[in-house]
Amino acid sequence: MIGNKIFLQLVSVETGAASGIGKRSKDIFIKDWAEKATVQADKVQYTAEFSIDAGFGEPGAVLIRNTHQSEIYLESIALQMQSETVYFPCHSYITAFSNDPKPRVFFSNKVYMPWETPPGLKDLREQELKTLQGNGKGEPKSWERIYDYDVYNDLDDPDKRGEKFPYPRRVRSGRDPCKSDPTKEEKVANGEAVYVLRYESFEPIKQTNFIVWKLRGLVHKLVPSVRALLGATPGEFDDFRDIEQLY
Repeated sequence: MIGNKIFLQLVSVETGAASGIGKRSKDIFIKDWAEKATVQADKVQYTAEFSIDAGFGEPGAVLIRNTHQSEIYLESIALQMQSETVYFPCHSYITAFSNDPKPRVFFSNKVYMPWETPPGLKDLREQELKTLQGNGKGEPKSWERIYDYDVYNDLDDPDKRGEKFPYPRRVRSGRDPCKSDPTKEEKVANGEAVYVLRYESFEPIKQTNFIVWKLRGLVHKLVPSVRALLGATPGEFDDFRDIEQLY
């Protein structure tokens, strides 16, 4: 089916007697994905229906798998129960299943201190923390969510950076080390993509605007220089209007 590309699964704050982890509901998929595929809007609301037992307990998280070929952006999930509505703030991109087969987890907006975390959510919170921390190895992929930091060890003069407090820091890129000094990373070549957290990268519209304004700024600086070179007296003021145009 065309619509069954986004799978969702509820996770309870209570653990199952046999599994020892949070109780899981059956996998379901978004019902009206195909019907709203052609909708042109900033936000589109989809629906799905869960079927859980009476003893399932309080939902504490949602697992999502995106089997589309491209990423999707999910703003939030509102789970309407008989007695209340449980909200799951997301505000996140979910990469394709082909990039990362592990499901994305989103927790409800109910806040817990670490020692108050319900048993059914402990393993998911530990896994999510490890995912965000990374393992400090390899070059991160563009779709990964790794908040791992490193010092600026690819600058021209690293000796000016103190060894005791090597700041400022940046997101770790994982590039190959230099051949002459393995403690320094190779510099980024022109046109080479640099790892930026997906949430901090420009959207297509913002990226286009950035390029346009960059070109406008370049032209604004370039035109006066060209006029000065091609003027009747290059490098000199021809009349008082040239001076007025400086301000």
